[in-house]
Amino acid sequence: MKKTLITLTILINTLCYSQNFSGDYRSYKTSFQDNSSKENNFIEESEFKITILIDKNNTEGSIAIQDPRIPDKLLFYEVVDYLGKIKDNGTTNYLYKCLTQHLDNPIETTIVFYYPTDKKLSLMVYNKESSQVFFDLKINNK
Repeated sequence: MKKTLITLTILINTLCYSQNFSGDYRSYKTSFQDNSSKENNFIEESEFKITILIDKNNTEGSIAIQDPRIPDKLLFYEVVDYLGKIKDNGTTNYLYKCLTQHLDNPIETTIVFYYPTDKKLSLMVYNKESSQVFFDLKINNK
């Protein structure tokens, strides 16, 4: 029993330290900002399904987002590099370089996981044309 507790403690500490965000999530609020056409900006409350698979080295993986407005098309991002961690005003940001896979011409994109002290994880997809934030991700317990 003691070995099991020690092993479990080490596993939990390792997972917390590495900040692996892999899992199935739901977000019920998003905001979108179009950098060239402000009339396209919006805030919406809908259920967005998000699946995150990032390897233990944080250098490869994929992120898929199911937008309820386009249910037959996944927004799919390939993780190609871990850009690092930035701490700012009580929030820790984890940045990943990604390529869009759902567009005919892939765009280099930055995915940012915002992890504030209140433990409400958010995800931002950013490129030079636009940004979209998915707020307060909830892990999907099946």
